Amino acid sequence: MGTCSKNSCGYDNSELLAFYENINSNSPRPSSSHLLEPRLIELFCAIQRAARNLGTVSIADVGGANGYLGVHALNFFDLNLKWTVFEQEVFVDLYKKIPNSKLEFETIDQFKTNMAFSISLFSGSLQYIVNCYELLTTAFQNSSFVILSRIPILDHENDKVTIQKVTLDDKEFTWPAYFFGQCFMDFISTKAEVIYRWQTPSEQVLFQGKIISFQGMLLKPK
Repeated sequence: MGTCSKNSCGYDNSELLAFYENINSNSPRPSSSHLLEPRLIELFCAIQRAARNLGTVSIADVGGANGYLGVHALNFFDLNLKWTVFEQEVFVDLYKKIPNSKLEFETIDQFKTNMAFSISLFSGSLQYIVNCYELLTTAFQNSSFVILSRIPILDHENDKVTIQKVTLDDKEFTWPAYFFGQCFMDFISTKAEVIYRWQTPSEQVLFQGKIISFQGMLLKPK
């Protein structure tokens, strides 16, 4: 991913940070009307399956941005949820300014310490993490369950690294992104049991002329 990182502006670009700061300052918190989004229902099914027979459910939302998934989950579940978002330090400083948040925000470096969670969640984030295999290994070591959602998996043997282009506020931003190959699934099989796996057809991308539906899976570390 190194070459793609050098050829893109990255996630902590100053203009990108300014955009997110404006969004978080002026946008209302998520409402319950959004709970019917397929990606949320898919995720909540996985959380419900992992959380059964547990008391307090601690969730590490790795790369969880402003914690919008946690806000929805706290509104949806009748569970004792403790939701912590782990992000880059510059984003943690930004999101801690969100008023009346029931979430906690910590740096990804904190996730790497000797912490323990009921569930580690990577929702649409794993493919954007440079050291994703290392961080996923940490999740398998410190979590009872791991949920991966909204990730692209190819039929190819090897991972592919691309540069993703996104237009926000009439400005173009770029950052590196993984498309995981079958070697990724081989890696998963050495670390965890796949409880179940699903597709998210509501989220698709075009890769080398082929439509790729994002996928998710609930994993039990070995």
